[in-house]
Amino acid sequence: MQRWNWVMSADIHGRWITTNGYAEIDLDAKGWRATLRYHAQDDGIYHWIDARFDGDDIEAEVSSPNPDVGAFRLAGTIFKGRQGNGIEPVMMLLTDGTTVLSLAYGAHSHLGNLG
Repeated sequence: MQRWNWVMSADIHGRWITTNGYAEIDLDAKGWRATLRYHAQDDGIYHWIDARFDGDDIEAEVSSPNPDVGAFRLAGTIFKGRQGNGIEPVMMLLTDGTTVLSLAYGAHSHLGNLG
């Protein structure tokens, strides 16, 4: 399991909400599963993601532990940076046109997001 950082912006009835935190991601050759959380100290789950790769393209289904929030689909791509200190930085950018989710992994992924 890898620790990534994430940020999500969503249009909710014409108003924007932006949230962020960290993700626990299990990767394999076909895709990945993620648990999104707000903060390292928080045991609460914000969303789960089940995703599949097709080359650099990603198709993902996002679900919530809140039964009032329906599952939704996002699609996007993977961006890879230049390897440094033995770590290749990676960013995944997913959207459906009204929600944007970015997940990032790199040398400082073990640290929280900047405020």
